[in-house]
Amino acid sequence: MHGILEKKEEFGAKPIRITLQSGPGQLICPHWHSYFEYIEILEGAMTITVGQTSYPVSRGDIVFIHSGLFHAGHSKNGCMLRALVVPASEWNGSAPDLSFLMADYNPVIGKNAELSQLLTLVYKEYSVEHAYQSAAIRALLSLLNIYICRIFALTGELKHNAAVKKAAEFILKNFSSDITVEELADHVNLSKFHFSRLFKEITGLSPIVYLTRVRISRAIVLMEQTDLTMTEISSACGFSSPNYFNRVFKAFTGSTPHKYKKLMYQP
Repeated sequence: MHGILEKKEEFGAKPIRITLQSGPGQLICPHWHSYFEYIEILEGAMTITVGQTSYPVSRGDIVFIHSGLFHAGHSKNGCMLRALVVPASEWNGSAPDLSFLMADYNPVIGKNAELSQLLTLVYKEYSVEHAYQSAAIRALLSLLNIYICRIFALTGELKHNAAVKKAAEFILKNFSSDITVEELADHVNLSKFHFSRLFKEITGLSPIVYLTRVRISRAIVLMEQTDLTMTEISSACGFSSPNYFNRVFKAFTGSTPHKYKKLMYQP
């Protein structure tokens, strides 16, 4: 993702952000972010690029963009879209872990009446200031997140396996420690070869890349929510040295940790 802008959203007091965009041309500038995003096409048509693949979408189509993915959108004849951006921290714990979403998943849900109704309820709750607004939005997000997981489960793009799930949970609890593939394989009682092949088949990632993504994601949270130094964050996230943390962070995000933190405070 070198050279591609990372977009930082301003959420304010609300747990989400919703934007409305219209017109011809580049409606979604090339960027990536650490949030989940729902895009609904209200009028017209456009081409949305996610990763390295472009998808034509038109009125009524819904697109789900996983965190960390490059995306952009262009309309030749005009389009109106509504985008709902959800921080990873708002992903309700009752929903399945979307880290099991296949790496090459199709982000275009298409026309889905029930999902559109849920999104409309979120939009309405977001647009009117009243008591318990944040609580209501989070309740709707819980339903929305579960529903999107059901959709991907039905398409076969959200795959589960007890051994892989157990290994992923072990990583999430112990990412700050020195974890090896051999240790993960022993933890789920599989050979290193069979475990590595199974993990890659289910998640689309090798165990080490998955572990590194978890560490990078946690580092970003610590940068955004604490005053820890980069050395302290590096250690807390399981990196062997600040220099190694710096190299890996830049390889995954296109930015050094210090530059990332500096960009956080730019208007």
